[in-house]
Amino acid sequence: SEAPPGFASLVGRAVVLALIFSPPMLLSWLAWLWPFFRNRVWYRMLTASLARAGTAFIKWGQWASCRPDVFPTAMCAALASLHSQAPRHGWRHTEREVREALGAPVDQLFEDFE
Repeated sequence: SEAPPGFASLVGRAVVLALIFSPPMLLSWLAWLWPFFRNRVWYRMLTASLARAGTAFIKWGQWASCRPDVFPTAMCAALASLHSQAPRHGWRHTEREVREALGAPVDQLFEDFE
């Protein structure tokens, strides 16, 4: 098992997330006051920030997009793009992650892997 991340690593990630989410946070007042801006710009900005922030944030956005009972319909529509247009990574990345997590190459572990 891996050691938990150190303090410097956590602070670094917090700084990165603060930078990623600062545009929608700084403009949230404008989104609150001006529905046109909120619907046409801010929801897209939020969606892009979630996509840049990483897998857990993408998954949250996918979940939120399916909850029009909790979030505004326009926000759900913007977040829905995270289902089909989420950032992708290449096969080499997948192979490396599987090898690191399971300790062997993909072709030794699985008969078929798509």
